[in-house]
Amino acid sequence: YTTGASSENIYSADMVDANTGYCTMNQSGRPLYRTTNGGVNWTALTTGLTGSLRGVTAPDANTVYVAQTGGTQRVAKSTNGGANWTSATGTGITGDVYNIWAVDADIAFCTTSPSNTFIYKTINGGATWTQVFTQSGGFIDGIQMISPTEGYAMGDPVGGKWTILKTVDGGNTWTRMATEPVNGTGEAGWNNS
Repeated sequence: YTTGASSENIYSADMVDANTGYCTMNQSGRPLYRTTNGGVNWTALTTGLTGSLRGVTAPDANTVYVAQTGGTQRVAKSTNGGANWTSATGTGITGDVYNIWAVDADIAFCTTSPSNTFIYKTINGGATWTQVFTQSGGFIDGIQMISPTEGYAMGDPVGGKWTILKTVDGGNTWTRMATEPVNGTGEAGWNNS
C-alpha cells in the first residue's frame, strides 16, 4: 500500500483487533491512517492537527488518541473511530508529545521531552494530565501497560544504562529497574519503539 507521500516512514501504529488499526506518518500535516481489513487498505483520517503526528493508541474500536509535536494541541481524541476529533491536551502537559498509550477511554499516558523527559497520566480522558515521572537528560521512547496496575517504559540511556521503568500502581509512580542494560557508544532508542 502507498500513501503517495515522498517519505512514508511510520512513526506509530496500533491495532485494535485483527482488522481495525491506525498508523501515523512522519510528515507534518499528514493525516492519520485507518484500516478496517487487517491492513489491506488504509484510509486517511482528518484530525485537524497541524503538527507532526508522533503517536497513536486505540484502546477500543471507538476511542483513539493521537500525540503530536508542533502545532497548537499536543493530544487529540476521537470517540467515534476517528471520524471526529477534540482536543485532549487539557491542562498539565508541557512540551511536544512523542508517544502515547491508552489503557481505556479515560486512562492514558504520554511522554514529552522539553529539557527533561516527563511521563504524564490522565484519568479523565485528557481533561487534565498529571506529571508522574521526570528524568533529567532522558527521552522516554515508549510506554506499555500490561495490566491495569503493571506497566513499562523504555527510554534512551542516562548514566550509562538504558532507561527501563516499571510501575506497579497503575502508573502513579515509575522506578528504574535494577537490571537495566548498559548502553554502547552513541546508542539511542526511537519513539514508539
